[in-house]
Amino acid sequence: MKLMTGREYVFSLREYSPDIQVKGKKVKSVADEPLFKPGIDAIAVTYELAHQKKHQDIMLATLEDGTKVNRLTALDFNTDDLLKKLEMTRLICKWTGCGQRYLMHDALGALAEITAMMDADKKTDYFSVCKNYLLHVQKHDLTCGTAVTDAKGDRSKRPHEQADPNLYVHVVEKNQKGIIVRGAKANITGAPYVHEFIVLPTRAMQKEDVDYALSFAVPVDAPGLKIIAKPAGRPEDAEAPFSSNFGQSTALVIFNDVFIPWDRVFLCGEWEYTGKLAIGARAGFRAIQHWKTDAGGTSL
Repeated sequence: MKLMTGREYVFSLREYSPDIQVKGKKVKSVADEPLFKPGIDAIAVTYELAHQKKHQDIMLATLEDGTKVNRLTALDFNTDDLLKKLEMTRLICKWTGCGQRYLMHDALGALAEITAMMDADKKTDYFSVCKNYLLHVQKHDLTCGTAVTDAKGDRSKRPHEQADPNLYVHVVEKNQKGIIVRGAKANITGAPYVHEFIVLPTRAMQKEDVDYALSFAVPVDAPGLKIIAKPAGRPEDAEAPFSSNFGQSTALVIFNDVFIPWDRVFLCGEWEYTGKLAIGARAGFRAIQHWKTDAGGTSL
């Protein structure tokens, strides 16, 4: 497992080549884009605090094998974990105003709960996908954006009733290797300077919305994925002493026939669980309790 420093996090962004626009211009290097610097610096704080001895009790979590990982990449197993998560969030927000990265912690907890539930109910194999992805995130100390809110269009209509089917992210093709998805997620926090996206359903779906019942993970630079972003905070604004140093970007994330392999798919068509997953992002503790009691006891 690797615990990156803030500097290493910034350098790691240079390993990706996302298709990003901000203020009408194409971004060549996210790590070197001044309009994103307050957001990048805010995320870098979450890495740096994990290396400060006085904060490690709340910034680090210990896995069952004794390995230390950033708490933002770990699951909550007990009330002590939850209390430390709360203190971690307060600490990060004291420094940066908005932690941004803690959204992935909630998403991972929700996925652990609901994939275990689906496996128990439907004999699927999503929990192993979730487990392997969690290990991948921990091994590389990744930052993941949580893509929940769809463009939605006419909000009086359900996803399958929209005049434009691409207002919600949906499956357009399935094959032995994976799925192809199309649509858009809106107002995604920190989108330009994450390593990957964890995509979750924005609402409870009905049977007719089966193609929109989706959850998966995807690298920020996957072919067909496009990001249209706002600047982070108020970069280079001398009259904004805080938000010129720390801020957040939000973005429209467009999926234009993006391929997702099955080993990155957490839910596909199980519409009955979409509402639980959308709500479950705020219920990480219940996730692990359900998994331990009902899903067979494989170690995370």
